[in-house]
Amino acid sequence: KPNDEIGELMKTFMFMAKSLKIQSEYTNSLIYLDSMTGVKNKRAFIDEREKIDAQITSTKIANKDFSFAVVVFDVNNLKYLNDNFGHNAGDEFVAIITGKDFENKIELLTKFRAEMDYLQKNKTDPAEQLSIAAGFAIYNSETDQNFQAVFERADEEMYKAKIAMKGGRDAIR
Repeated sequence: KPNDEIGELMKTFMFMAKSLKIQSEYTNSLIYLDSMTGVKNKRAFIDEREKIDAQITSTKIANKDFSFAVVVFDVNNLKYLNDNFGHNAGDEFVAIITGKDFENKIELLTKFRAEMDYLQKNKTDPAEQLSIAAGFAIYNSETDQNFQAVFERADEEMYKAKIAMKGGRDAIR
């Protein structure tokens, strides 16, 4: 129809909605992802921490179950890597494990440990020889009042693992 103004208006609205969605996704990637690595950044961590605290509160009020774990990682000798191979990066990062990943947490950590063992044993290039200490803590609804309590336990376990690594023992606690 030559004068189908409503149809043309709908096409325009659909195009605008699609454009806004693309722009929103791009803006979110700028806000929540590290530009160098593509990994979620501190802003994403803060937002997730706040969501988890809210969920802890609501599940306690509703007397429901809620499960998550925190893993704190620390890259050993990162100053050497930064000084000799570039990239001024921080040496700690955090993984918040929820949903299906929480259900498979042991398998995920075992796979991580195997990858780290492989890198330590089979790589000759110093830039590829990473040593990462990791501390792991699971939310306990009986004792943990908030996300920070779980994070602090994971952080403490990471430092224990770091000390143990100096003695040649396991890297994840």
